[in-house]
Order: sequence, then C-alpha cells, then structure tokens
Amino acid sequence: MMSQYEVVMVWNKKSCNRRKPNLKSVLEFGAVVWARVKDAGKLEPQAVEGHFGGYDEESKGYHIYFPWCRSVIVERDVYCDKDAVVDVGEVVFKGEMETTDNTDFSNPTISAKAPTSAPKTHDTDTPAETIATMPISAPITPPSIPAKPCRNSLAGLPQYDPQQYGHGKSRSTTKKDGTALVVEGHNGFEVSGVEFDDPAEADLLHEAVHKAMSTVTEDQPLIESAINRSESDQWKQAVKEELDQIEKLGTWELVEAPDNANIISCHWVLCHKCDAQGQISCYKAHLVTKGFHQQFGVNYTDTFTPTVHPATLRILLALGAAKGDDIIIEQADIKNAFLNSWMHDDEVVLMDIPKFYQLFRQLPEAFKKLLKEGKQVVLRLKRPLYRMKQGAHHWYEELKRILELLGSKVSDADEATFYKINGDRFLVITAAADDFTIITNSHKPSTKTKAQLNQHFELVDLSDINWLLGVSITCNLKDKTIALGQQVYIEQILA
Repeated sequence: MMSQYEVVMVWNKKSCNRRKPNLKSVLEFGAVVWARVKDAGKLEPQAVEGHFGGYDEESKGYHIYFPWCRSVIVERDVYCDKDAVVDVGEVVFKGEMETTDNTDFSNPTISAKAPTSAPKTHDTDTPAETIATMPISAPITPPSIPAKPCRNSLAGLPQYDPQQYGHGKSRSTTKKDGTALVVEGHNGFEVSGVEFDDPAEADLLHEAVHKAMSTVTEDQPLIESAINRSESDQWKQAVKEELDQIEKLGTWELVEAPDNANIISCHWVLCHKCDAQGQISCYKAHLVTKGFHQQFGVNYTDTFTPTVHPATLRILLALGAAKGDDIIIEQADIKNAFLNSWMHDDEVVLMDIPKFYQLFRQLPEAFKKLLKEGKQVVLRLKRPLYRMKQGAHHWYEELKRILELLGSKVSDADEATFYKINGDRFLVITAAADDFTIITNSHKPSTKTKAQLNQHFELVDLSDINWLLGVSITCNLKDKTIALGQQVYIEQILA
C-alpha cells in the first residue's frame, strides 16, 4: 500500500516535464469515504461507510478500513466527502513551489498568527534537518496557489482528476446535441456532422476515412459501381436473386404513403462470400434497412436476440473431438433468415423503394399513375429485413417455435442452443443468426432434422463443418482433434 505522499512524489519523479503535482483529489489518511455496494436492492443501503487508508499498488483501487468488520479491503468504486479532500494551499512538498521572484524560502517565515493547536512532541532521534524545517510556534505560510474552478460535480471524487487525464491534458466534453459522424460513400466519402478546432485534424480524418472506405469497397462495392464494373453480371444476378426471394415470401406490398408517416430508407449491401482459403465462393446481395430511422413504440418494441456464445461452441467442439469417430459435426445455412419471420400486427413499417428497383422490376400501372401525380409510393413491410431493430428478434422467435415444434428443447445455459435426446442418440443445434452448427452421434437424426427444417425454411446443407463466423475449423475425429484458426483474418489485417 502506498501513502498519499508516496503516490505524489513517485508521480513527480517519473514525470518528464517536472510539473507541480495536482493535489486536488488527495485524501487525508483516515478520511471518511463510502464504498458502493454492488447489486444492492432499492430499499437497501447503496454504500458502506469506511475510512481511507491509502492507494493500492497493484490496481487502481483504494485501501478502505471498515470498522464494523475490522478489516482493510481494496475498493474501486469509492465516494468521498469533498470537504475531506486536502486543500492545495495547505500542503507543500519539497521542490513543488515555483516562484517568479528571488524570494528565499530556505528560512521559513514564521507567521505572527498563533497556532490553532500546540505543536506535537517529537522523539530525540528525529534528524536535525527535519527539526530545522519544523515551525517553532506557528505553521509555515506558503504562497497561495489559485485553485482552478471545478468543471463539474465529479471534481471532488478521487477517481476523477482533470489534470492527470491524458497525461496533463484537459478532457474535452462531447456536445450532446444529437450530432454524429456521418460518412457518405456516394459523394466522394464526405464527412459531416462533426466539428474540428484544428483544420489539420479535419484533413487527417478525411484522409483516414477515404483510405478506410476505399479498402472496404474492394470486397463490398457500392451498387452504383458494381453494376458497371467487370463483375456486373454476377452482381446483377445476386441482386435479382435477392429480389426474387423477397417477393416469393411476400415480404412487402406497394402502398401510397400516408401523410406525416415515418418512412425509413434502405440500401444494397454487396459482398463476396469466401471459403476457408479466402477464395470467392459466391456473390451476395442483401437489401438492408436503415433501422436507426425507426421510432421505438411506433415501428418496433422488442429487440433482444440470443446468439450462441463462443464458449458454448468451443465446449461442444471439444466434446465432439473427445468422442472421436462417434460424433458427426455439420453445418447449415438458412437463406434470407429474417424473411422467414413475420412482423407483428401492431408494427407498421414503411420503406422507400430500393435503388435500381425498376431496373429489375416494373411498377404496376396504378402506382406509376400515382408517381406522375406527384404522390409518394412506398413499401409496407410484412416481414422484417436485415438491420431492422426487431428483425433478429422476430427470426429467433420463429426459429425457436419451429425447433420446439420438432421436439427440441432450449438450453438453460445458452438460449441459442437447442438439443434433443432420444434414447442413446442426441442432437445439438447452435444458432448464430442464420448459421447452424449441428452436432450428433448418428446420421439419422441429423438427416431427419434438416429435412424437417427444410419444410419451413430454405435450408442450405453445407455438410461437414469447416468454416464458421470467420473461423476455419479443421476436424480430424480419428485422432480426436479439432483445430480453430483465423489465418484469412490475419492475412487481411497484414495485407
């Protein structure tokens, strides 16, 4: 444990610029503090009173002495009385004061004011140098140090120090005016919604955004450039397949936009889907909504969606490797997973017509007439699309309903894990959005379950597992080993 004096002096020795240490948040030994009680109920005490004992050397915590249990405990969430904080003008450390005149402080000036308390008696073995610097009949009156005004109500807390934050730089507060950084990729990667004090910072940010966006567009091109580049046929086919699947499931209907309606926009997300070796396996096009335009209570309510925990997946793979040849580990994928669920009756979501929609589809004559009259035609969604606030939630609800209908149960430890046991045979399915991992000890339950799921969804059987969520999986069940790797991800970072 380090005392307040040691903390300040060590900091002062390590500081390269030799500035005066900030003493605004130094507490006196034994000062009354309150340690926050975690998980306290509404009617229970929220903090416990204790006494400050010093700073912990191994963590950013404080040694607090609790009289009721006669023990010293390291606490991090500590609050103190601002009046108990040491006043800067009452503490002087050797080498701290900086003067502009030639005043000699080698001989302390004795104030004529009588001391408030009698001086304490010192032992005879006290060094002479220390005794010489002690006041004889009155305390030393150091030059007054003007204290900076507090920035906010947290300035008196020990865990807040505006002088030490960022190595002596003042912390800048963010304006809570609703502004945000917006990057528009369609207009030369323009950045808006953010202000800079230094023009050089703005230039650096623009350059960084341009490089980042240019890197992303190699694998995720904008639709404006994708349909006019060398791979335009593949991208057009991907967009056509997405529209075919959307309209096949009756995802939307064309309606006239009502007055003062909250209409959300949408855009196309194009990407290459690669295999474990990083080679392009297919071209994917997703129509996604700008869900941040949705209004809570109007366009959506529930959003929580369980997904399989990485620890659960690793445990299941480890158990599968331990069983060896007796275990079958497969994977499957659901095409347009979110489109397999339905919007609730009380959810009304209106969306703009996607870009280049009329390049692949023709609007009915009635709606063409509305457009000529200057009226707005929009799409009312019956099924959720990707990036809608409630899209993943509705998909999980539908998936859970179907799997429970087929006899599977939800794991109490992981709600995205489903299992079914029949005698000596078992089947475990983990769901990460639309990616399934199937672990079983027999081909029969696996084949049967995939056939049953295919009756409700369009299931893509990917056979033995080799790639999941950006991680390559190499199985050698004969030797009872399973290896996980991220070679492609590392190569992309190093490229």
